[in-house]
Amino acid sequence: MNAAADSDVQSETLINRLGAAQTIDDEVRKLLHDAEQRVRSTPCTQRAQLILIAKTLLREEVVDRPTECADPPVFIAISNSPDYPRPPSVHHMGGGFSINRLSRGLAGVTRKQRRVTTPELLVLAALFALPEPAWTVSVTEQQLAAALVAKPDLQRGARLFKACVACHKSDGGGRPDGDVPAIAGQYPRVLLRQLVDFHYGKRWDVRMEAIARSHSLSGAQDLADVAAYVSALPRITNPGRGDGQLLAHGMQVYQRQCASCHGPSALGDARKAVPWLAGQHYEYLLREMYYTFDHRRPNLTNHGIFLDRFTRPDYQGVADYLSGLISPPSGQ
Repeated sequence: MNAAADSDVQSETLINRLGAAQTIDDEVRKLLHDAEQRVRSTPCTQRAQLILIAKTLLREEVVDRPTECADPPVFIAISNSPDYPRPPSVHHMGGGFSINRLSRGLAGVTRKQRRVTTPELLVLAALFALPEPAWTVSVTEQQLAAALVAKPDLQRGARLFKACVACHKSDGGGRPDGDVPAIAGQYPRVLLRQLVDFHYGKRWDVRMEAIARSHSLSGAQDLADVAAYVSALPRITNPGRGDGQLLAHGMQVYQRQCASCHGPSALGDARKAVPWLAGQHYEYLLREMYYTFDHRRPNLTNHGIFLDRFTRPDYQGVADYLSGLISPPSGQ
C-alpha cells in the first residue's frame, strides 16, 4: 500500500471513530485519557506536549505544564495558529493522515456540537497515532530480532548511510557540540537497538524518529546493513571535551557507579548491547544523562537508580572523564 492510500485508510478510521462519538470533545477526551496513560512517567516530551495542546483545545485547565523541553514539537505552533500552513498531510508517531480527507469526512458528521478546526484535526491525528505499549514492545522486539539474524551488506549499508551524513557526517563523528553523537565504531547491536527504539517510540528525537521511520530504513535488512557499515567506521579521536576541572572526581564516580556494566575503560559489551562510551562527545554524554534522569530516555529506565543520586558535579565529571578516554579503532 502506498503512502497516500495508507493515509486515507487511517483518516477513514479516525473519521469513523469520531462519527460514532456523541461529541467531538467526548472523543478528544477519550484519546487524551489513553495518551496520558502512555506518558504518565514522561513529564517533558513531545507526547506530553501533544496532551498539553489537546487540553488547550478543550479549554481545560492545564496541570503540570511541561517546562524546559529540549525538543519542542512542531505541533506546539499549531495550537497558536488558526490554520495549519502546510496541508494536506501530517506524519507523526508512525501515523499518516490526509488532512483534506479528514476535513471532508468530518464535514459530513452533522451531529457534532461544534466545527473541528485544522489544528484540532492534527492533534487528534497525532493522539490517535500514539502506539499501544504492548503492540510497540512486540513489534520492536520482532524487528530487532530479524535485524540481528540478517546477513549485512556493507556496500549497501554505505549507500543507506548517505541519508545520515547531513547530521552524523560522512565519518560518523557527529558534532563536537554534542547536538549529534559520534556513532562510528559503535557496536552493531547497540546501533540496531537505538534505530528500532526510535522507530517505535521507545526513544525520542524528532530527527531520528523521522529517519528511523523512513522508507530507506523500513526493513530489518536495511537496519542490519547500515548498522554494520557504521560499526566498521573508525572511531573518532577528537571528541568535544569539558573544561577538565572535574576529571578526577568524574573518574571516581564512573568507576564506582558505572564501570560494572560499561567496563573499567568504558568500552561496553558488544554481545550484551552495552554501548562504548569512551571518546564520546562531552555535551552529548551530559545531555543524555540529564534526559535519562528526567525520564526522557524510556529505553534507559534501569539507569535511574544510579542517576537519581548524581549531583551536578557528578554529571559533569563523568561526562568529561568519558570524553577523554581513548577507545580502540572500531567496534568490530
